[in-house]
Amino acid sequence: MACDNCRAQKAKCNGKRPICSRCEGYGHSCMWSGGRKTRAQASSVSSPGDGPKSGNGESLPPEKDPLAWRMAVRSYDRLIESICPGLSESAQVAVESTLSYIRRRLPHDLADVEDLSDELVFPQLPENSPPSASKGKGRAENQKRYFGEASDVRFFHAVKQVLQDDGTLGPLEAVSEDDVQSYDPEVVQVEVLDGSGRHIGFPSEELADSYIKIYFSTIHIAYPFICKPEFMERYGRYWRGDLDDGHNPAWLSVLYTIFAIGTYYHSFPRSDDDAGHAHLRYFRQALALSGSVLSNCTLDNVQMLLAHCFFLLATGQTDRCWNSLGLAIRVAQSIGLHVEDVPKSTTSRSSLAEQETIRRTWYSMFVLDRLLALQLGRPIAIRKEDYCVNLPSPVEGAFHHDSLSQPFDDDPTHLDYFRAVINFSHILGRVISALYRPSQLPDDSDGMLLSTVSLDRDLTAWRQGLPRHLRFDLGHTFDRSIIFRRQRNMLSIKFHHLRTLMHRPYLCLIWLQAKNQNLMALLERDYDKVQSLEKICVHEAQQTAHLLHHVADERSLVHDFPWWQMISCLLCASSVLLVARACIDPNDLDSQMQSQALDEDAETCMKVFDALSVNSDAARRARDMMKGLKRTRILSRRTFVSTPTASAISDDISRPTLPFMGNPNPSGFPTTMNYTLGQDDWQTWPGELCDPVAWSAQFIHPNQHLSFDARQVTGSAMTPYPQIDGNM
Repeated sequence: MACDNCRAQKAKCNGKRPICSRCEGYGHSCMWSGGRKTRAQASSVSSPGDGPKSGNGESLPPEKDPLAWRMAVRSYDRLIESICPGLSESAQVAVESTLSYIRRRLPHDLADVEDLSDELVFPQLPENSPPSASKGKGRAENQKRYFGEASDVRFFHAVKQVLQDDGTLGPLEAVSEDDVQSYDPEVVQVEVLDGSGRHIGFPSEELADSYIKIYFSTIHIAYPFICKPEFMERYGRYWRGDLDDGHNPAWLSVLYTIFAIGTYYHSFPRSDDDAGHAHLRYFRQALALSGSVLSNCTLDNVQMLLAHCFFLLATGQTDRCWNSLGLAIRVAQSIGLHVEDVPKSTTSRSSLAEQETIRRTWYSMFVLDRLLALQLGRPIAIRKEDYCVNLPSPVEGAFHHDSLSQPFDDDPTHLDYFRAVINFSHILGRVISALYRPSQLPDDSDGMLLSTVSLDRDLTAWRQGLPRHLRFDLGHTFDRSIIFRRQRNMLSIKFHHLRTLMHRPYLCLIWLQAKNQNLMALLERDYDKVQSLEKICVHEAQQTAHLLHHVADERSLVHDFPWWQMISCLLCASSVLLVARACIDPNDLDSQMQSQALDEDAETCMKVFDALSVNSDAARRARDMMKGLKRTRILSRRTFVSTPTASAISDDISRPTLPFMGNPNPSGFPTTMNYTLGQDDWQTWPGELCDPVAWSAQFIHPNQHLSFDARQVTGSAMTPYPQIDGNM
C-alpha cells in the first residue's frame, strides 16, 4: 500500500512504515490512509512550517490555536536566523526588510512574535565575502600546517625570505597559519541542514542537465570514476520519480556535488549576483547527505568522497580536499578496492562493469593522491607495492558490455588519457621520493643530480610514448575533438609543471642555497651541468606561461585546462620566472632581451590570476602573493660577489659577479627567447619539423646544446614549443 503523499504524486512507494523510503529521502511528511500519523512520525518528520493540525490533518486557523501558530512562526524565524549569517550584507538587509513587512501584516494574536526581531543577528561581513558563504578562520588558532619541499607555497616563502633578507621567517613547516601566506583560502563554513531533512530546491531540469554536461565534459574526462551510463539512467529515473529502491544518500550527495561543480564552472567568466555562489548551497546539501560515510564503507561512499574532493579542489580548499581524499582511500582499502579478486584475469565474482568501476575509482584516487602530494609537498598515501589492481580498460564502452573487447591499435579513445596519466603519476611518485623526500636530499647532491637526469629521461620517454592524438608537442590540424584538445592541454600542463619541479632544486643555487655546503660543492664541481638544469627549469616555466597565449577568456581557461591544478602550476611557474628575473644583473646589456622575455611570461601568469580572481578567492590570493613578490627588489642592495661561496666557484677574474646561469652569451635563453634566424623562427614550427632542426642547430650554436655528454643527450635536451590549439 502506498502512502498518501506518494499516491497523490503518482509515485512508487515501498510501503515501509512509519515512513516510506521516498518520503524519508525527500524529507516529506509521510501519511497513511485515514490521515493519521504515528507518534514517531509526528516527532521526527513534521517540519516547522507545517503549522498546527487538526485530527483530520487539516490546518487549524490562527484564532483556534494561536499558541501553536506563534510557535510555527517562531520556528520559521529561527530557520531564517540560521541562514542569514551565510548571506551577503545586502541580502541580509533585504531579508530583514521583507520580514518586517510580513510581521506588520500578521494577525493580532500573533503580533507578539515581532519580539523575535530583536533576537535576529545580522553580522557585518566583508564586502568581498561571498553571499552564501559564512567565512571564519576555519582552523584552530595558531594551528600549524606542513608544506614540504615540493610545495609551491614553500618555495614562494623561501624566495620571499631571501629577498627580504631579514631572517624573520623560521622553518616553513614550523610556522603558524597566520605567518604562512597561501592561496588556500580560509575554510568556508558550509553547515549541514538541520534535522528536518528537507532538501534544497533542485535547479530546473534544463539547468541541471547543463551542470551535468559541464561535469562530464571537464572533470569526468580526466577522472572517469563515475559510470556515466548508469548515472544518467538513474538521473532520468530520479526526475520521473520512479526509483524503486528509495533514494541512496550517497548517490544524491554525488548529484548535488555535480550540481555544485557545474554551477561553479558556469559562474565564469563573471558573476554579478548571488546566483554565482549557489555552488555553496548545493555543496551544503551534499554534505548533509554524507552522514553515513563513517558508518558504512561502500563503493558509493568512496565515489561520494571523491566527488567532494574535486569540488574542494576547484574552489581552492586544498587542505580539506587532502583530508577527504585520505578518508576515501581508507574506506576503499577497508572494502578491498586495492586488491582484485583474481589479478590479471577477466573473470571474477564481480560483474565486469562493477570491476571496471572499481578500477577507475581506485586509479582516480591514485592519481589525485600524487597530485595533492606534489602540490602540498606531503607523503603519498598509496604506494605502488601496497595495491594490486589492473589498469582500466581502454575500451570506451567497457561499462556496457559483458566482455571487454580490445580496440584497434589506431582507434583513439577517451580512456587513453586516463591510462597515460596513471603512467605519468608513477613518474611523479618517483620524483617525490627521489628529489623531495623529507630526508634532506641535498646531503647527497651527486645522487640528486643522477636522479634528476634519470627521471628527466623517463619523463621525456613518457611524452614520446603518448598516443598520437594526445601528443601535445605535435600539430593536430583538422582535429575537431574538444575532448582530445582538452586532454592534450591537461597533459601539457602536467608535463611542463613536473619538469619545472624536477629541475627547480638547481635554480639560482648560489643565491637560494648559499648556506648549503654540499650544493655549493656540487656547483663548483659540475657548474656546466647545474647551469643546464637551471636553464631547463626556467624554460619549462616559460612553456607553462606560453600555453596561455591563445586563451580567449576565463571560461576557456576553466573548461579547457585542468582548473583544479592551474593555480598551483601558475604559482610555481611565476615564482620561478620572478626568481630568474631577479637574478639577472640589470646593468648587463646582453641580458636585456632575456629579462624582457621573463617579465612578459610572468605578466601572463599575473593576468590569468587577475582575471580569475573575480570568482576565485584562491586565484585572488595567489595574485596578491605574486604581486608582493614582484615588488620586492634585491639586486640594488645585494650582489653575488659578497657571497663567500660565490668567489670560490670560479677563479675567473673576468666574472666579478655571477649573473643568472653563468656568463651572458648571445644565445641567452635559446628556446625561450625566440632566437631569430632570418624572418622565420624554427622553434614555432610543428614538432615533426622542429625536432630534427633543433638537433642540427647545435652545430650552428654550440652553446644551445644542453646535454651533459654524448651518453646523456636524450635526457636533458630542451623540448620545442608545444603546438597549442588556437580555438579555445
